[in-house]
Parts: sequence; C-alpha cells; structure tokens
Amino acid sequence: MKQTLVRLALIAGAAAPFPGGAQQPQQLPTMPLNAGIHLIQAEVANTFDTRMTGLMHRKKLGANNGMLFVFPDVARHCMWMKNTFVPLSVAFIDEQGVILNIADMQPLNEES
Repeated sequence: MKQTLVRLALIAGAAAPFPGGAQQPQQLPTMPLNAGIHLIQAEVANTFDTRMTGLMHRKKLGANNGMLFVFPDVARHCMWMKNTFVPLSVAFIDEQGVILNIADMQPLNEES
C-alpha cells in the first residue's frame, strides 16, 4: 500500500500515567510496522477525524505500540500534544518509507 506521507507516533520510553479528562481514547484498526529491528503494532489514523484525535486521552501506551498518521497529500504537517498524556517520539516518514526526522514530544504541550 503506497502512502504519500505518513507519520508514526511512538512512545519515547516508559510512560507513567498522567491525570486527565474523562473522555475515552479512540480505538482504531491496527497493522504491524517494521522500524529497523522493532516491530510496532500501529493504530491507523487515515481520516481527518482520526488524525485530529490521534493519541489524545491515552493514559498509557505500550512500548511497541504507536499510531500511523496517513495524509492524502505530500506536505509539512504539524502535530501537537493537546490532551495527550504520554510522551511520544514522532517519526516523519516520506512516501518511500524513509524517516526524515524524529521529534520528541512532551505530554500536554499545545505548541506544534
């Protein structure tokens, strides 16, 4: 399956639970992804609404779990950590699957 531009959000390390709102996190279909020697079980966010919600309202995320954000266009996309209670590392991946950049994101930071 060829994608134009994708993002993969991965846990940066062991995430301790953070206090948060009562809203429930979304549960999306998953797919296995190979990232070097790591096998990641990634939820697929491939619609506007699922990308907007992303990993919000999660109190924890397994070490080998993440989310794949699939965009319909090749462009720069921003990500923020609103209502996201676990630290994440976000890998920006091009359409050939090459990692272009990895950004470490802090919980509840609303700057993109």
